[in-house]
Amino acid sequence: MKRVGEGSYLEPDLDSGLQYLEGKKKLKMSQNNIGIIKDNCCGCGICEAVCSAEAIIEKRSVRNSIVYSVKDSCINCGLCLRVCPVNTKEFNKKNDYFYRAISKNEQILNKSSSGGVAYETSKKFIEKGFCVYSAIWSVPNQRVEHRRIKELGDLKSIQGSKYVQSVIDKSTYLEIKKDVVEGRVLFIGCPCQVAAVRNLVNDSKNLYTVDLLCHGVPSPNLLSEQISYLNIKSIRNISFRNRLSFTLSIESCEQIYEVDGYQNPYYSLFLNYSSFRESCYKCIFACEKRVGDITIGDYVENNKGYSCLIPNSEKGTEIVKDLFDSMRLEKRNILDLKGNESYYYPTKKKKEVEKFTRLYEKYGLILAYYCTFYKLAIKKFILRVVGEKTYSHVKSLFKKQS
Repeated sequence: MKRVGEGSYLEPDLDSGLQYLEGKKKLKMSQNNIGIIKDNCCGCGICEAVCSAEAIIEKRSVRNSIVYSVKDSCINCGLCLRVCPVNTKEFNKKNDYFYRAISKNEQILNKSSSGGVAYETSKKFIEKGFCVYSAIWSVPNQRVEHRRIKELGDLKSIQGSKYVQSVIDKSTYLEIKKDVVEGRVLFIGCPCQVAAVRNLVNDSKNLYTVDLLCHGVPSPNLLSEQISYLNIKSIRNISFRNRLSFTLSIESCEQIYEVDGYQNPYYSLFLNYSSFRESCYKCIFACEKRVGDITIGDYVENNKGYSCLIPNSEKGTEIVKDLFDSMRLEKRNILDLKGNESYYYPTKKKKEVEKFTRLYEKYGLILAYYCTFYKLAIKKFILRVVGEKTYSHVKSLFKKQS
């Protein structure tokens, strides 16, 4: 038998000790970076933008959504956690009123998803010499992303809802930070994106924000998969709805593809709340206390294309005052917003989500959709062929017979 010091009795213990210490070190480091966020990650990318050590990388997660993880080169500075919107603790006080809003300009309305609030607000800022950051369809990159807008002629690119998570890359975040130092900036985005930008610039007095009433967002990778299936190249614009209907319209150099939202797998999944990021189903921003200076969304109590506009701060009140000359604003009690569920709580996760997710990992978007929602797909096909009136009549006859 070997004695201590003669051979290898201490070596395993030494190795175990080193492994233990290394594990403790990694655990300590993981508690001071976005490694602790896990599936609460909202995919905004602000952590990657601020990391000087370039220790944060983009990865794919559930339903092909983008999440961020930490490499071993992390220097444990904690900056990524400080800017992460998931750690947001400061919200505006909830309001007891909102405005039913609609643009006075018919041309603006015809190209807007609802009342044209985003366009009219952006127009005011640009007329004053400031810049706007909002989601657009990027022709060069063939995706929805946030971009800087300085000219009135470019505002048409922000019109229309984008039912997908927009990409905000590092250069855009740095550009926002620079613009906030030099002058006023209007940022329009999902609440998590608004919180990320606020954290980036320490909620500067020069930053004005508009958060959207958001049910949740699918990954841009899902949209790319749908577009690839349709075999549409060189897309110039994509629109997910007009003012009164959910119609997907994709315009390319060669064609215009239009379809009812419920007849398109990607869009139908969105409308059924089944393709969102995991974090969307437990979103901390879906509540009455908002992060944006104003909150905008559809006013769902009617089908006339109005928007709702909620001022949440002094800066928000300032924005609203500027809109009275270009918009019809009608003050309402906040209780009239009860139909806008995302103003009160996150979207509830349906049981079909897990089934779709399992099938998606095996078969991809299209087949997973039809296997999960085949009954809905059949119903929508019949509706398209016979019309809603005939469908309802036949359905009532079957009920009477049963």
